[in-house]
Amino acid sequence: MYPVLSPRVGSQTVPRDNVTAQIANSGASPSNCSSARLSTPIRTLYQQQNGVVEAYKGLVDQYTGVVARRINRATEHERVRTVTNGLIEAYNWTW
Repeated sequence: MYPVLSPRVGSQTVPRDNVTAQIANSGASPSNCSSARLSTPIRTLYQQQNGVVEAYKGLVDQYTGVVARRINRATEHERVRTVTNGLIEAYNWTW
């Protein structure tokens, strides 16, 4: 089963998925609470959630890389277009 990711990149890095829902439904204390003794099933859910969050972060990093490459390609395209238009203009003046 694949996690359902938050539709807004950069808002929160925690995906909305079944693991998070199971943790919420279990009534477990937050993992940062030192007094909380987590049972094995709850601990397993937290470990699954951590795996999902890491996978989500990897996807965000991958998306960021794709966007950066797209911007670089668009910038290069604009430079080529400007040079080409300049050459066409210079060619038109030679006739």
